[in-house]
Amino acid sequence: MSATTAPKAEPIHLAAATTLGGAVTSIVHECVLHITRRADYARKSDDPEGIHQLRVGIRRLRAATLDFPATRARTSPPRGRDQAAWLAAGIGRGG
Repeated sequence: MSATTAPKAEPIHLAAATTLGGAVTSIVHECVLHITRRADYARKSDDPEGIHQLRVGIRRLRAATLDFPATRARTSPPRGRDQAAWLAAGIGRGG
């Protein structure tokens, strides 16, 4: 990762034998890593791509937790989804 460019999401590689729970865990883990790395970059840089990538990570996390109904209750309680939506709405608006 270069200090002058916003880091992009890394591909998620899943083995054919990965269970649904294992896949969700891997996807959520990568989304959280993406968000934390982009938050750090966005705080330290004036590059708008940092904010964009942070929002991408939040959208992916929300989508990942909404796309798996069997695991939705365990991976993303409604309050967590609401907080992610609130955070995504406020990013880039100065508030």
